[in-house]
Amino acid sequence: MKPLSQFINRIFTKAAKRPLLAVLVLLLILALLIATTIFIVMRIGQTPTQVQTHIQNADQDGGSDLEIDEKAVSIGYNPVNIRGEQVGIKIPGYSSLSMPSGNRLRVALLNPEDNPCYFVFEIVLKDTEEVLYTSKHVPPGTAVMEQILSRTLDPGSYDVLISISTISLADHHAPMNSADVEVTLNVH
Repeated sequence: MKPLSQFINRIFTKAAKRPLLAVLVLLLILALLIATTIFIVMRIGQTPTQVQTHIQNADQDGGSDLEIDEKAVSIGYNPVNIRGEQVGIKIPGYSSLSMPSGNRLRVALLNPEDNPCYFVFEIVLKDTEEVLYTSKHVPPGTAVMEQILSRTLDPGSYDVLISISTISLADHHAPMNSADVEVTLNVH
């Protein structure tokens, strides 16, 4: 931390001797802050172009029987592949879920941005295989942020599966891989 403070001290010492340099440094910092703010504001709430294109193509190709989940919102988030491996379908992970007693769960059921498919999520009680929630088709780059369960859950811990089935963006009738994510649902 000391080299950084020394560097900043040197800049401001030189800037104090040269007022024009001080003004230029402040303008540069201000420009960077403005550019960052504009980028963030433009990114929030933006529907990815890929999603718009595939929804339009679904309508034009007679794929309008595909029900897009109206609760799916753009997330502007894309998990990073830190190992540099070739990635197929990205499946989000969930460690545990928590909700107040009742039937309203708030968790981001997410379809990462670059996926070549729609997701359909089901939340299933593991021991009885009772389906508590089923989404409609969730496009890449969006997430369903709130789920209304089929019944009220009493306080306690429940072993659940988040089952994810996939349907190709190119062929709306072609299933792709599926996945089950085992989690504990804590109701308090």
